[in-house]
Amino acid sequence: MTNKIIGKITSIFPKDINTDDIIPAWTLQESTDRSYFEKYAFDNYDKDFVFRCKKDENNIIVAGKNFGCGSSREQAVYTLQENNIKAIIALSYPDIFYRNCLNNGLPAIIVDDITEYKIKQKIIIDFDNKIVQFDGKKYKIKNPPEDIKSFSLGGKLGKTRSHLGALLSQKQPRRLESDWQNSLKPSKNQTIVEKIISDHVGRPVFPGEKLDLPIDILFFNEVIGQPAIQDFKNKFSDVFAKYNKRVKVFDPKRIFFIPDHTVPSSSVAVSEGIDLMEKFSREQGTKCYKEGDGIEHVVLIEDGYIVPGEIVLGTDSHTDTNGALNTLAFGVGTSDATYAMSTGFIYDFEIPKTIRFNLKGKFKKGVYGKDLILYL
Repeated sequence: MTNKIIGKITSIFPKDINTDDIIPAWTLQESTDRSYFEKYAFDNYDKDFVFRCKKDENNIIVAGKNFGCGSSREQAVYTLQENNIKAIIALSYPDIFYRNCLNNGLPAIIVDDITEYKIKQKIIIDFDNKIVQFDGKKYKIKNPPEDIKSFSLGGKLGKTRSHLGALLSQKQPRRLESDWQNSLKPSKNQTIVEKIISDHVGRPVFPGEKLDLPIDILFFNEVIGQPAIQDFKNKFSDVFAKYNKRVKVFDPKRIFFIPDHTVPSSSVAVSEGIDLMEKFSREQGTKCYKEGDGIEHVVLIEDGYIVPGEIVLGTDSHTDTNGALNTLAFGVGTSDATYAMSTGFIYDFEIPKTIRFNLKGKFKKGVYGKDLILYL
């Protein structure tokens, strides 16, 4: 457990630094080894980043709003950690990147203002007192208390392993099936997302609440499938052995592997990843699509695996397109997907707020709904 981080600011970035800026997409096709990504950090954005990081053991990044936006690739977090980044201090983070940091124990600290931070400044991040200190000044950390605790503990692996043990010992059911609506009437109207989650946990829920959420569908592409399978075996095999159980995914009928990002294969690493997904599927009884069978965000709908009312996780930030079928669908990183593969849960999920947009007028020719949502 880490109560305090002491480091030096070696990089200050503006708003909207995306995961492509942190680690170029092409590197994901070359290796699944975390150390491989170190030398390519900010390769297209900040050529001196790696050099600066080598000078100090405890590097701290400061950034504006929305640091880590874009793709759900967890390799962005690995890249930072391999360059001795001990913490990020920013105005805000997108959900997937923030969860990836939580799962890997990379503190993604939220503050109200970054104008007084300077390169080479010595920074103290005090988890116990929830403050950032420098130059004799103290600034409040805005992260939720439970997230600060997760950062200090180094991630959520311990929680997942304990839960898997409870499931294997049959002390806890995976999902509470109950006709909750007849006995627990919601105190107010619910959105479709709130209704779907309520049906999965057996009680009414509302925005802002955090819970461990059972899922229905989990799918992987070939970029994330290989490291997730490796992590699943490395991090949970001993838990299964403790209970004299075979290493097994939570439900083979609910897990899918779909090669579609680099088809046909663009490298040896991608080919090995697809081979591993096929082998793992034969061992576990999961379905692995063949190259060219379809696009991950479409093929499961076409084949009838995704239906209204389900909770769907995919290792891609575009997974929420499956919400068109009145599902709760969203993208996750490697760790969340690996943990879900073992227990069937996504942990510490916060019930989202619903935002309504009122649109006036008409689109100009050639402008479509996708253009609108990308703008928003």
